[in-house]
Amino acid sequence: MKYKLLDNGLKSIFEEYDIFIIDLWGVIHNGINLHQSAMEVLKNLKINNKEFFLVSNAPRPRDSVANFLKTLKMNEEYFEHIYTSGDTALEALKSIEIQQNKLESEGVLLKEKNGNRSLPIIVG
Repeated sequence: MKYKLLDNGLKSIFEEYDIFIIDLWGVIHNGINLHQSAMEVLKNLKINNKEFFLVSNAPRPRDSVANFLKTLKMNEEYFEHIYTSGDTALEALKSIEIQQNKLESEGVLLKEKNGNRSLPIIVG
């Protein structure tokens, strides 16, 4: 894999791409304040019809992260595509629950060998 050194940040490559994935913590904010240069980048991406996804490894759902960003006075027009680890984990848990319910209804539910855990093992 080749990497590009960005001497001028996204300015040096933004015309080459239509979609950007941007981390929130440390890039957009420091937990206390928004980075104003990052806000300019988002503004310019929006003006130039570039799509961007704001990602976070926060264990909270996107609405919680969006509310936090509101407290930092981030423009809500940038909230369209916020994705968090918390949302991914919740979706995985919902999927497991759906699978468990299906297996229980079909009578095909397995438990761990030691039987100590209440969470069934999902096969497949």
